[in-house]
Amino acid sequence: MKTKKTIIISALLLILISFGGYMVYQNLIKSDIEKVSVKPEEISVEAKTEWISSEAELTNKSDLIVIGELNKRGESEVDRSAEGNILNVYRMSDFKVSQVIKNTVNDTINENTIIPIYENEGYDQETNTIYHIAGYEKMEKNETYILFLKYYKDNKYYIPLGVNIGKINIDSNKKTELYGDENKEMEEEINELQSDAVDTYKDEIKEAENQ
Repeated sequence: MKTKKTIIISALLLILISFGGYMVYQNLIKSDIEKVSVKPEEISVEAKTEWISSEAELTNKSDLIVIGELNKRGESEVDRSAEGNILNVYRMSDFKVSQVIKNTVNDTINENTIIPIYENEGYDQETNTIYHIAGYEKMEKNETYILFLKYYKDNKYYIPLGVNIGKINIDSNKKTELYGDENKEMEEEINELQSDAVDTYKDEIKEAENQ
C-alpha cells in the first residue's frame, strides 16, 4: 500500500514538473514572438545631397539611364564606428534592366542585365530602427522604374542621382514620397522635376511597358 502511494505521489510530481516546464517554455516563446513583432522605429536622417535643378541637368549628369524593375532587394547593411555609433545604413539591391537609354560606363549593359543599386535605406536589427537617408524610400517589387544613375567605379555599383531625384516610378499615380514630414516641400520639387523627365522619355517608357 505504501509503495502504491509513493508511485502515485511521484506521478503527480512528474506531471506538475512537466506542466511547469511547459508553461515556462510557452512564456519564453511568447516573449521571443513579442520581441520580433515590435514595430520598428523609422527615422529620416538628414544628409547632404546633390541637388539637380532640371531634367536636362539630370540627364547630363547621369552615367547610366535605364528602365527596369527591382530583381532582388538587398539585405540591410550597417556600418559602425569602433565606439558602436552608426556611420551608415544601406542596402545593395539588384535591378533588372529592360531598356538602356544612356550608357557612358564601360560595362556592357543590355536588356536583362542585372546591376547593383546602392539604396539609402536600411534596417538596424540591434536598435530595431529603419533609417531613411534624406527620406529615401526603397524600391518595391513589381514596379517599373526609370533610374538616372551615377557609377562608382571603385565600388562597382550605381546610386540614383541626388539620392531621391534619380529614382522614378513610371506609374503616374505613384509619385515619389520621402519619409518624414520635414521633407514635404522637397518632395513637391522632386516630383515636378521627375514629371518633366518622364515626359521627356515617354516614348522609351511606352516601349518598355509594351515589352
